[in-house]
Amino acid sequence: MAVAESGMLPFFPRHLYLTIQEDRAAVDRIFGRLGFDPVRLHDSSFRLSRAQHRQLLVSALEVTRDPYLPVRLAELELGTAHVAFMAIANAGRVSKALAALVRYQKIVTRAVTVWPLELSRGGATMEVDADIEDERAARFALSWTALVIDRLFRRALGGSHLVRRLELPGRPKSDLSFEEGFGFPVTFGHPPARIHIDPTQLDVMLPQADSQTLRIIEEACEQLLDAAAAETGWASQVQALVRNQLGAPPRLDEAAHRLGVSSRSLCRKLRGEGLTYQAVLDDVRRDRAVELLEGTEQPIKLIADQLGFASPSHFGRAFRKWTGHCPSKLRADGEK
Repeated sequence: MAVAESGMLPFFPRHLYLTIQEDRAAVDRIFGRLGFDPVRLHDSSFRLSRAQHRQLLVSALEVTRDPYLPVRLAELELGTAHVAFMAIANAGRVSKALAALVRYQKIVTRAVTVWPLELSRGGATMEVDADIEDERAARFALSWTALVIDRLFRRALGGSHLVRRLELPGRPKSDLSFEEGFGFPVTFGHPPARIHIDPTQLDVMLPQADSQTLRIIEEACEQLLDAAAAETGWASQVQALVRNQLGAPPRLDEAAHRLGVSSRSLCRKLRGEGLTYQAVLDDVRRDRAVELLEGTEQPIKLIADQLGFASPSHFGRAFRKWTGHCPSKLRADGEK
């Protein structure tokens, strides 16, 4: 797999889709709640906001009612599934690979934070935190993270488990059988969540490690990391939200609800970045309008529909306000 093809951002939503894609009813219900076709997850320019990422986890559990979903997800081949995993596989020793995982986690999932490895007399641990209010979904995300860390190194370690134990906060739920299929014990009542790593495996050299390949892959990872950092602002989150549903753009209150804040709070946060909700929506619509007018031969009426305008005349007035001239003039100038 080429690096460019494996650079989807973020990775987890596509990973989830590939795991459950045969259950069409579940796929339609899960992604229908988010308001987009999962086929768009194959588009490297497609983005999900942090709130949509969290909602996806909650919906997946509610719809599938599958307590073993984290195990099923982790069993999907990860070695070349994403450029971040390619960087981990080529990092050298296991300890360096874990450091790469910590650095590039944001381009894999926005729902979980993994903290750097801590070494002590008690062993080696990595603290993990899920940015999800729903308790079951948070445990889902934390469990998936521990399983992925363990599965990534199983082959290199000759089948041995890198993860010794997963500690989760709260109490076990009767409807979730966490330990079956994990290969390591799970205990509860240990805030914060921690993944216990086998310290004897940290100096093991990964067989795929290649310094030249690693440099190329790290460049791609750093570019994706920069993109992820740029998308964490509130304006960027709103842009990602409205870009995915321009045909029927969400109202301010709908967007705020999707992002997990009140309308007033969202306005205040955007104002802090020098913007308004309408300005963000206009910017996205304008950029997309220019792309379609210059890059396609679609009729202006169809473009107006795609951008959520009631009629071509409404679109024309808005476009003149944005650019100073009408849509047909831009297209004519581009054809000269």
